[in-house]
Amino acid sequence: MTSSAFGSGPGPVTAAEIEEILVSRTGLDADAVDGQAHVPLVDLGLDSLAVLELQAEAARRYGVEIPESAIEMSITGLVAHINDNIEVAKSA
Repeated sequence: MTSSAFGSGPGPVTAAEIEEILVSRTGLDADAVDGQAHVPLVDLGLDSLAVLELQAEAARRYGVEIPESAIEMSITGLVAHINDNIEVAKSA
């Protein structure tokens, strides 16, 4: 299988991919996300500037727009949002 234009590979986006973005692009400590997939991003220590980084990276990798309210979403919520919208982005 080959990598798609909308992510690191075929299939749905995973929590691990979102965690990698949060750590590598927003500066969030890896320990902060470990086992915290259901915690809102704001409670993990993300601020509005970090959410802008997340939005830009999600648009680049997956072609999906992340809402401004993402700071209140959890990693699990982000995964669901991206996976729900990625097919729309692919077919557009």
